[in-house]
Amino acid sequence: MTIYQFLTGSHDEDVIMSLTMPGETKPFTKVTKGVADYLDVSVAARTVDPDIAVIFEATTAADLPDSHGAERVCELGKGAVISFMDGRTVYDKTLYDHAVHVCEENHIAWQTKTKIAGGNDAGAIQNAGSGVRVLAVSVPCRYLHAPVSVVRISDMEACEKLAELLLLTLQDVEDTP
Repeated sequence: MTIYQFLTGSHDEDVIMSLTMPGETKPFTKVTKGVADYLDVSVAARTVDPDIAVIFEATTAADLPDSHGAERVCELGKGAVISFMDGRTVYDKTLYDHAVHVCEENHIAWQTKTKIAGGNDAGAIQNAGSGVRVLAVSVPCRYLHAPVSVVRISDMEACEKLAELLLLTLQDVEDTP
């Protein structure tokens, strides 16, 4: 099974790095031009042809005083955001359930989006080649596309811990039936 992690952001750089997996080295693809460059991500995904892709990103937290219920999307201070669906992607249920299980077993704070909106590079990756199973792990972020954004360190740490544990356990995840 080939697993690649796709990092997304909004800087003007593209970097391919190596990441040591247990017992071997796997390419770690970093596409940082953001969601607007859907084609760049699609080309990267077709090139590496992964079985699974994990997208690490930031997602909109609208937890402001005037927002209520689902309009809040997610909240700062409640941990990593594990998405089941967004405006472009329906995430792999087995991968979603696995990420939730890893969080629960390791006492990692997590939440899911309360509104199906937006999107990230998973949409392009999911449709690459003959299809790729995708999972998104996001840091909740206020003012996501503004010059200055706000995140909580505890949420970043939750995402980092989840990422580390996913790298150790994704090889054991069964294919979706």
